[in-house]
Amino acid sequence: MSDTSDAHLHDFPSLFSLAGKVAIVTGGSRGLGLSSASALLQAGASKVFISSRKPAACLSACAALNALPNRAPGAVAIPIPADLSTLAGVRHLVAEVTRHTPRVDVVCANAGATWGAPLASHGDDAFAKVMNLNVRGVFNLVRECAPLLERGRGEDPSRVIITASVAGLGAGPEGTYGCTYQISCCPRPLSPAGRELPGLPPPPFIPQTLVNTDMNFL
Repeated sequence: MSDTSDAHLHDFPSLFSLAGKVAIVTGGSRGLGLSSASALLQAGASKVFISSRKPAACLSACAALNALPNRAPGAVAIPIPADLSTLAGVRHLVAEVTRHTPRVDVVCANAGATWGAPLASHGDDAFAKVMNLNVRGVFNLVRECAPLLERGRGEDPSRVIITASVAGLGAGPEGTYGCTYQISCCPRPLSPAGRELPGLPPPPFIPQTLVNTDMNFL
């Protein structure tokens, strides 16, 4: 008779449970960010903070999330509009989160911008708009959230998830002038302190050589 013991998974619900976790999702008012926020709530997170530049979009997204029928009792999505391309905007987000909670378990750095133009007319302001949000903003977010993440860790480490872009896979008709940002700029002490920094790049491209060896990478 065949051995069927492998079919019995001990405490399976806990393997994918985020019960009681607190999360921040940037760019969370639509698209991948909104889907991520929905998944976090439906997996058991107690609080999910939704941030984007537009207040109305944040409110609309949180209304939809708070209407989900299978949230944990008391679980809530909280809107915090902020312009994360600026340090002031990042600090505003972190200050507002701190008003609601002393800790954060998951930061999903999903907000991003893009700009397409021929090389000859691709202005510095347009380049700065992309880099300030996609690179500088992510670095500032991780740094400013570090104290909250430190208080969030226990036996299960707190986590930062950085969303990359499939735009880095190839050049469009107007070319690609830049690179797909990964987590190589994040300080080395983050992982030893009990925080994991997985990146989510396009599936065919896993730039592990860009990641410090003491960081966990999905």
